[in-house]
Amino acid sequence: MIGADVRACDLEPIHIPGAIQPHGVLIALEPRSRTVLQVSANCAAYFGVIPELALGGSLEALVGPAAETLGAIADAATTTSGEPVVVGIAGHVFDVLGHRHRGIAILEFERQAGHASWSDPALRSALAKLQRPNSVGELCAIAVDAIRKLTGFERVMMYRFDEHGHGDVIEESVDAEVTSHRGLRFPESDIPRQAREMYLLNWLRLIPDASYAPVPLLAAPALRAEPLDLSFASLRSVSPVHLEYLRNMGVGASMSVSLVESNRLWGLIACHHRTPRHVSFAARAACEVIGRIVALQIAAHEELAIRAARDALRGLESRLVDAMRNRHDDLATALVQRGDALLQMMSATGAAICTGTEIRTVGVTPTTAQLGALVSWLGKHGAPGVLHSDALAELHPPAQDYVHVASGLLAMSLPHITPSYVLWFRPEIVHTVSWAGDPEKPVETQHGDGRLHPRQSFAAWTQVVRGTSLPWRVAEIDAAEDLRRRAIEADLSNQIANAERAVRLRDEMVAVVSHDLKSPLQVIDMACSLMQAQVEADPRTAITVGRIQCAVVRMNVLIHDLLDVAKIESGRFEVAPVPCAASTLLTDSFAMFVPLAEAKGVRIAWTGAGDLLVDADPERVFQVLSNLIGNAIKFTPAGGAVTIEVNAVDGEVRFAVRDTGPGIPPVELAHVFDRYWQARRARSAGSGLGLYIAKGIVEAHGKRIWAESAVGAGATFFFALPAYPHALAPLPS
Repeated sequence: MIGADVRACDLEPIHIPGAIQPHGVLIALEPRSRTVLQVSANCAAYFGVIPELALGGSLEALVGPAAETLGAIADAATTTSGEPVVVGIAGHVFDVLGHRHRGIAILEFERQAGHASWSDPALRSALAKLQRPNSVGELCAIAVDAIRKLTGFERVMMYRFDEHGHGDVIEESVDAEVTSHRGLRFPESDIPRQAREMYLLNWLRLIPDASYAPVPLLAAPALRAEPLDLSFASLRSVSPVHLEYLRNMGVGASMSVSLVESNRLWGLIACHHRTPRHVSFAARAACEVIGRIVALQIAAHEELAIRAARDALRGLESRLVDAMRNRHDDLATALVQRGDALLQMMSATGAAICTGTEIRTVGVTPTTAQLGALVSWLGKHGAPGVLHSDALAELHPPAQDYVHVASGLLAMSLPHITPSYVLWFRPEIVHTVSWAGDPEKPVETQHGDGRLHPRQSFAAWTQVVRGTSLPWRVAEIDAAEDLRRRAIEADLSNQIANAERAVRLRDEMVAVVSHDLKSPLQVIDMACSLMQAQVEADPRTAITVGRIQCAVVRMNVLIHDLLDVAKIESGRFEVAPVPCAASTLLTDSFAMFVPLAEAKGVRIAWTGAGDLLVDADPERVFQVLSNLIGNAIKFTPAGGAVTIEVNAVDGEVRFAVRDTGPGIPPVELAHVFDRYWQARRARSAGSGLGLYIAKGIVEAHGKRIWAESAVGAGATFFFALPAYPHALAPLPS
């Protein structure tokens, strides 16, 4: 029940409370017309005007002659408040802040409470000391002491958030009569999620009186119905639960200054007073300046500390990187061989390298079965990269069985098909934490009213913490991420080396095919020619010799195809373009295929070549045309036709080889230019390399080849060649 109540705190709409604190007055305007959309119910006490009469009226009717100045403030307002402007209204002097939010101009008024000078000795002394602190601890001590002197608050605490959202009081300046909170931890539930978001938007918040009665905002219903968003308003009324929380602490007034580092809420400077206390705009501005300086100095100190720690780890990282480079084919072995460096780099007591089904360990680790279950869990729940936790059992409950060995886990994923990781482990460190009250009871219900109430006791409550290890430092997490990048580089180098090795082996095989097979084939071909002249009287022997010669021709074609494929895949395929006539290319091809077409009863013709010139390699283009025309004749039935069309289109010359065959199904059309592809009706007709090589030849000319077809309507293969720049000029002699 309590857990559900705590979660409900995160849902409270604290940005639209519908009320403000009573130490000021608020007006919401439509910027262009300066119409009053909303006003706080206390405006009569400040301006002498009944709020209901002001709503929907002009700004001038509400504030009189000051309207011009206030209108200028509204016009210049941005999303955040700037410096206050001093304005006189109805005999009072006000500090006025203005900002815009969601198209509404919001003006906030506070009666001026004296002038705090920027030459205040306490402020000048603090600013001087904040320039060069020796440590974060000294920086925090200077800041809380300076803010206490500037504001007069009885207690000023430096409150730092940990990775779980709990806040530790790391420094304090306190009156002798006030209870100290130094060293206490406040649970994450004390500052709900949306309150943290407010601290990031508004870096200073003042509550002059924790027992105040909220002043409601009144709206003109006909003009604007939705609640006014007060995310950036300094007068915004705070949650009743928070006010009760302060009163339970014995706090009558509070102020907080956000410490924001890299858009992250690093901590707060929290100020408390036992009785109501108001702080002027000028003093608050001075405190905000101190807060900003402290945040910048903290960021600088932490960055220096991280850099120093990171530099200290580089020697160990270099040893691991060198090992991976030397054994890039086996990263697991490389890391295990440098097990001492692997442990030292992360201050770990154990490590495991898990690749596929193999698990290798260094130091003290969970059992092999436990590691296997952990790797399986990481594969399902861990994102690629680096995962770290100082309380592994909270994420992976089975780890409760080995917290004495591995309460802390730093996991680095490795590049591998199956889940693979380098895991570092730290043992459980049992320690105590002093909480400001029982963290298990952050809220409670009272008097049966069903409302949420904060805890009443903030007395030190000691908890023995188990199941956690020393936290992983930022430098160690960064080192793991760097090591992972190096491992990926080593793995890529290994893949490249393997690919290069495969290419070399393939090239060697092709060289063997080219050299060791072509020579015997030449001998066989010559022998067949001699035999052919001697066996004319024996028809059966002559037929056999002819078949041998045909086989030799086919083998020579296959050898040339394999050589072309090897060149295409290795990126070494070259063409030698020269100016040539498209008609000449077609004439040479037709001379070879007209007899074949006539023998099959297929009509063949070409049109459109005219005087078109191309910049192409004639031998290679002949190879492309021969393949396309040969395929067209092969798949066109008797009585059909094959037509070759040539046209000049957009600065290139396009060839189209059309047939009236059965066509190509869509599922096969997408693969016709793949290596070893063959039409379904001609699986044994060739090597399946022809169209693949044709594609390589055309692309080597800087152009493309493609096909269009419909089942039952034939197929058309297109390819383009570069047009010769002076297509109408005569061919060079």
